[in-house]
Parts: sequence; C-alpha cells; structure tokens
Amino acid sequence: RAGAAQQVSRQAPLVVNPFRPNSVTINAPVDPTSVRAQIESDVQSSLLALTGIALLASIAGLANAMILSVIERNQEFGLRRALGARPRHIVGLVLAESTIIGAIGGVVGLATGLAGILIITLIRQWSPVFDLTLAPLAIAGGIVVGAIGGILASARASRIQPNEALRL
Repeated sequence: RAGAAQQVSRQAPLVVNPFRPNSVTINAPVDPTSVRAQIESDVQSSLLALTGIALLASIAGLANAMILSVIERNQEFGLRRALGARPRHIVGLVLAESTIIGAIGGVVGLATGLAGILIITLIRQWSPVFDLTLAPLAIAGGIVVGAIGGILASARASRIQPNEALRL
C-alpha cells in the first residue's frame, strides 16, 4: 500500500533473514510526511518573501503617487499655509489622504484575493475555505501601507513656503 514503505523497510530484514536480520540492509524512500513538512515550509517562506516584496512595492508606488500629488497641488498647499495652516496641518491632511487611499486599497485587495481564491478553488473543484477573521487584518495592512507611503509626501508638503507657491 502507498505510504507503507517505512514499515516494510523495518520488517523486511526479519523476513529475508530471520536469524541474522542485521546482515540485511534496506534503504527505504524518504518518509512522505517529512517531505511534505519541508515543502510546506519552503512554500510558506517563498510566500512570505513575495508578500514582503509586494508590500515594499505598494509602499513605493503609493509614496510616488502621493509625492506627485503634492507637486501638482503645490499652490493649494501654499494657499493653505498663507491662510494660516501650520506645517503639521498639511502633514495631517496628506497623511489622512494617503491613509484613506491605503484603506481603500486594503478593501480592494481583500475582495480581489477572495475572488481569486474562489475562482481557483472552483476551477480545481475544491471546496473554498475563507478565514474571514483575517479580513480586518487586510484592511489594517492597507491603512499601515497608506500611512507609511504618505510620510515622504507629507514631509515635502509641509516644507512648502506660501510666498514661493503662490508666486506662479
């Protein structure tokens, strides 16, 4: 039977030479349970690495988009500063915007991930399994990514001087 190789390798020397079982050497194939654990560990490590790379790419992409937004809205921030907004108010505004974008990205990513799992499991005729307790974690992750991605843009926006921004 499949999976009985380990048991057969232990009992075969007794069957081949019951008087001197130590004289028979049996090389059994690798135990499938240890191979499975090793493969699962390798796949998990690969997925964690890809997740880390995707997080870094999303933070860099959002940071780039927010910096471009700040550059485009230079006069708006200059006007806000001229009307009395302090640099911390501008920082708060930009961080709030990027955090909201991150939260929306978390919701969209969650929906896309659930749809992808559902499609793949239905194509392979598996039963889809969702752990919906992790859904808030996806949204919280999006919020964190949004906040981190907005740090550089908010710092740049806070340094805008009203007289220079309104000159153009």
